[in-house]
Amino acid sequence: MRMGALFINTVVMFFVSVNAGYASSDLCVGYGATAFACTIEKNNKAVSVCVNDKKMMRYRYGPASGTADIELYASTVNGFDGFFNHGVGRYIWHEATFENAGYSYIVGFSADRLDENHPISGYVQVLNGSESVASLACSENSIFNAMDLLY
Repeated sequence: MRMGALFINTVVMFFVSVNAGYASSDLCVGYGATAFACTIEKNNKAVSVCVNDKKMMRYRYGPASGTADIELYASTVNGFDGFFNHGVGRYIWHEATFENAGYSYIVGFSADRLDENHPISGYVQVLNGSESVASLACSENSIFNAMDLLY
């Protein structure tokens, strides 16, 4: 019984520390709650996944302020393509997929729960059909993850 409480406290503390590093402005203001956000290492563009009270998700990629380069929408109720791994094995991870004209935009978060430092990663993978056309990594200290809001 004590072991279960210790595990839950450790997981809660881990996710609080992951979310504490996100320093950018909230890209979901006026739409809903932030499920995921980060800054792409390669180009400093902002990525966010928001969900509103009608269970509609919004994927946004582009500059942190101003007009987004791309914005896509999907319902968490109908046809939602996402996955949440509760931690079976080494990694805890979440993914949400947004479709647009034959392309899939996969936004994800992963944490290594067996490494004592619990390294995390965030990413955007873009596929054209089954072919990868882009793979973008988030800077680790910019990652905010609350993707359990999507389920």
